[in-house]
Formats: sequence, C-alpha cells, structure tokens
Amino acid sequence: MSDLRAIGCNVIAEENGEQIRVDFGSFVSGSVDAVITNGLPGAAKKMHVVEMKTHSKKSFESLLKEGVEKSKPQHYTQMQMYMKGLEIDRALYYAVCKDDDRIHTERIVYDPEFAQRMVDKGQRIALDQRMPPPMAGASKTWYECKFCDAYDLCWGSDYVESNCRTCKDCIPMASSEMGCAHWNALIPNEHQLAGCNEYERHPDLIELVDLC
Repeated sequence: MSDLRAIGCNVIAEENGEQIRVDFGSFVSGSVDAVITNGLPGAAKKMHVVEMKTHSKKSFESLLKEGVEKSKPQHYTQMQMYMKGLEIDRALYYAVCKDDDRIHTERIVYDPEFAQRMVDKGQRIALDQRMPPPMAGASKTWYECKFCDAYDLCWGSDYVESNCRTCKDCIPMASSEMGCAHWNALIPNEHQLAGCNEYERHPDLIELVDLC
C-alpha cells in the first residue's frame, strides 16, 4: 500500500477502524485488502478493488505468462466477488514474488454474470446439508486434493469432533446462522463447538470416522 500511495493512489484499507468487509449472506463473505478511490496511473479517476498476493517463483512465472484469470482463478474469483459486493467495476491485482521481490500488477474488469454465478455457487454449497460429491479423479495422490484444506479429513488422518457442526440436526441458514432441527432453535456461536447430549453424527461423516 505504501508503494501505491507513493505513485499517487489514494488507498483506503479500513472502514470504521476495521478491514473492509463484503458480505453476501448465507456464509459467503470476505475481507478486501484495500480500495483505491482515485489516482491509479492510467486510470486516475476509476475506483479499484485491490487484491494483494505473494507468489513463489514458479507461481509468479506462471502469472506473468498466463495472467491471473488463468493462473490463479481463485484470486480472480475473489476480485470479481469483491467488485460485485462493493459496486466497483475495476480491480487491481498486486503480486509480489517471494524469491526476488519482483512486482506484477494487473487491472481486472468486472464481469457481473461470472460474479453472480460464484456468489450463487458459494451460497448453494454453504447451505447444502449434504457433502458435495468427490471431484473426478479424487485420491490421496491427486495434486488438487493435496492442496485442499479438507485433505486430512477426507483421507482418514484427521479426527471428526463431536459438536453441533458435525451433528445431523445442525442446519445452515441464509442468515449466516446455524439452526438446530432437534431443539427448533438457533445455535449461539459459543455453543456450536460444545454440542449437547442429543448429538448424532452427520451421516456423511460416519464413513470418514471409520477411516480414521
């Protein structure tokens, strides 16, 4: 952000003392690194969502060759959703190579149809009470599986805790709250990791527990 300010950008990184948030409901939300209100060379009057990332040398070379949309689609998706949430039609991708401090910047144009599809997808997954089916080719050795946060859970080395979030009666709600079908009530955040005496493991997790 200091670099951007040094070239004349007016950069805002906080709103009311906190990081700028975008919330679409149904558990789909995120935090924006910054917003340029004006001053970006070549587009001085345009507002931009700013997404800042560090890359390994290999990843950085791929970014230079293919661009962010192809080489890092997850980062591209982040920016599209943030642009939708903040009603800004441009984004600046600011990438730094961790190996040699090279900098790559890329301006992204808002694609409203793509952004809406990604919001819909996130909400659909978040509110679904069943686990999504495995991706084609899923296995312990598949490279995309290895990069997934749920790798240890899916392949049997992670323990499935007994709490509200793994109970068959826990229901995700569009209000971004968790409900309980057994007690017909909302579950306060502080109680979700505790569970109750009526706990029954979600059927999609039973096989995973057997694998552990």
